[in-house]
Amino acid sequence: MTETPTFDSTATSPSAVVMVHADRVEGPPISRLLFGKFTEHLGRNVYGGAWAETIENPWFATIDQWPDPETVRRRFEDMARTYQLAELQDWSDKGVAAWWMPHGPIQAALDRGLRGYAQRLTTSGPGAGIRTLVFLPFHRQRGIHLSVRGRSNKTTRAFVRLMTLHGVEVAWADVPLHRGGWQTVERTLHRAPARQLAPGTPILVDLQLEHPTTVWLDRCSLIPSDNRYGWDPEVIGFMKEANLPLLRFPGGNFVSGYHWKDGVGLIDDRPILPNPAWPEIEWNDVGTDEWMQLCHLVGCASLICVNAGNGTPQEAAEWVEYCNGGIDTPMGAYRAANGHPQPYDIRYWEIGNELYGEWQIGHSTAETYAERYLAFRKAMLEADPTIQIIANGHDAAWNEHLVSHTGDKVRSISVHTLVGYRIPAEADPEAVFKEYMGYAADYGNHLAALAAPMQVAGIVPRLAITELSIFTLKPQLPNVDNLSEALYYSGIVHAAIRSRGLVELISHSALINHSAGLTKHRGVVYPHPFWWALHLYGTHSGIQPVEVVVEGPTFSCSGAWLTSVADIPVIDAVALLSEDTHTLALFLCNRDLHHTTTVRIRLDGFSRQAPGTASTLAGDTFMAINAWDTPNRVRLHMQSVHLSDGLLPCHLPPHSLTRIVLTR
Repeated sequence: MTETPTFDSTATSPSAVVMVHADRVEGPPISRLLFGKFTEHLGRNVYGGAWAETIENPWFATIDQWPDPETVRRRFEDMARTYQLAELQDWSDKGVAAWWMPHGPIQAALDRGLRGYAQRLTTSGPGAGIRTLVFLPFHRQRGIHLSVRGRSNKTTRAFVRLMTLHGVEVAWADVPLHRGGWQTVERTLHRAPARQLAPGTPILVDLQLEHPTTVWLDRCSLIPSDNRYGWDPEVIGFMKEANLPLLRFPGGNFVSGYHWKDGVGLIDDRPILPNPAWPEIEWNDVGTDEWMQLCHLVGCASLICVNAGNGTPQEAAEWVEYCNGGIDTPMGAYRAANGHPQPYDIRYWEIGNELYGEWQIGHSTAETYAERYLAFRKAMLEADPTIQIIANGHDAAWNEHLVSHTGDKVRSISVHTLVGYRIPAEADPEAVFKEYMGYAADYGNHLAALAAPMQVAGIVPRLAITELSIFTLKPQLPNVDNLSEALYYSGIVHAAIRSRGLVELISHSALINHSAGLTKHRGVVYPHPFWWALHLYGTHSGIQPVEVVVEGPTFSCSGAWLTSVADIPVIDAVALLSEDTHTLALFLCNRDLHHTTTVRIRLDGFSRQAPGTASTLAGDTFMAINAWDTPNRVRLHMQSVHLSDGLLPCHLPPHSLTRIVLTR
């Protein structure tokens, strides 16, 4: 069972004392951009994740279009085994990923469609067709929008049925196809009220042809009717409820081979391409305008990372102009022609992603990157001199070379904190957890070392943490899926809050189905434990750090894999005062793995307190996770709290994060 905190005014022997001096300011106000997220065209982060399309291969791409066909083969072989679809085993023989021909006299071949490949189907009798497997969010609404584009050598009809694996029909629609050119037929299918389905039920999309004929299909889309401009409304809901302030896109490694013009304009004019960094298809259904629509729906700012891998300064400058230029500029006019006359006014731009790494397209030395940075910076500022540019940073040596070659042309340097890849799978999880807690506790020193070259050069030091997460990549260890990520993130955020303005923003990795955040599995969207930590930090009004002094137990970590740190506080605490000084948010992370820690909170300089609210994120273990069928195993627990004479004793569960909000 998950333990919840208790607040006991009679406690007299606390294990720790937290003294909050609300009248002692510590550093400048923090930026709300410390609580952002990161997205990338990787795996199911966009397609199959935040994007609402449910069909795996809506454009009938061939297996050979994937950069790594074997990855796709394994994916669908696993699906066939999981759902006992023997007929799916030979799907790859037909050449079209995710579609197969289960019944009827039919021959399939590939032909050219309007945008990519088309599936040419020749039938010699009724009832022939093709199938694919989807997961539909019938748990939240009944309507599904179907769009089929095709042509036929004679007037005919197709029938689209949605049915369970046991053949129970859930919904259906007819799709008339007339002889001649390409035509798009759209229908809305409604789940029959009598067909109640459990969340996560697999659904077959069965497309059959009425008469012997030849048809060409080059698109089949199935998207929930409650989508918001193509985006999943549940994902949007989580982002809005967390008050997400910032979203970084489109990469990540992806951006070092991404050319933004491929993703704007009419969908049918956009190329279908291999993903330049990952074993996926890039449909280019989601580009700049779609991303900005998502940011608008959520109400967050955006950070764009430009292609400084195989891209050019001119390409980056044109992207800036497309986003921020008036309609009297060439790219601003292009944006307006695409249906978006108002500039997006994107302030933050990052030049390149991890170009120090050999895994990166266009990777470079620090010196060659510095030259590239100056060229990109010049071109981008000519397009919009008001933008805030972030340079591609790495370690202290790289940053020193960068600053020595560019001088005061560097405004901010990026930081990617993805550590732990080399921790062995057989490592003790508790020891690994302590290593991460120690790394977070020492993170302020790490940041200072990265910023030192700017300090030495007389430049106001500024860092942007644009990727961040536990990086063990091993399910049996602390990782992005379990509660450990939430507590690790808390320590990093606290270090940023204490940095006195050194850290200007954080975009934590990643939004959905990749690293910590949300997951969509079998059509169900649910939060990882980390998401509730993000929620706690994003939904309070505090911006002004005030002095917090903690007296209590400590522990150490060996540094076997990350950093050796002694005297790590068991209780890590920060406090933030609202701009009007009427509200105080106190964050308390209990890093003890086995014991409830009794804490006495003493509050000075914040009189006339009204009853407050405590929200605690806790689990039955630091390895606790949520899943699609148990989405609330780790969640927030809320209760009222009352101070007496400025004192609030409380008992914090092990491996937990608590936010106490007080007003006056």
